[in-house]
Amino acid sequence: MGKSTELLSLPRLIAWLEQQEPDARYDSTDCETCLFAKYFQSIDPEAKPTKFEGSWVYTVGGARVDVEILSDIAIRGGRSTFGGALKRAREMLGDR
Repeated sequence: MGKSTELLSLPRLIAWLEQQEPDARYDSTDCETCLFAKYFQSIDPEAKPTKFEGSWVYTVGGARVDVEILSDIAIRGGRSTFGGALKRAREMLGDR
């Protein structure tokens, strides 16, 4: 399993988002079924969220990954689509 920075690299997340159904929805208010939960569970089926110092982190293959830096990609108040997250991720990368 990679380092936590590799697990949350923007290009890697974009590559995963490109494989998702664009109109499929996820619930950004539920840390068990949000975008990051689904992403990390695709890497490690045992990935689990944990509340840490006021934000959610995920334990993925033994590495603790803080998703705060990329939370604007996933969080859009409730139910969001993977296509919308992909668009936001590409904008964040500067790859429009």
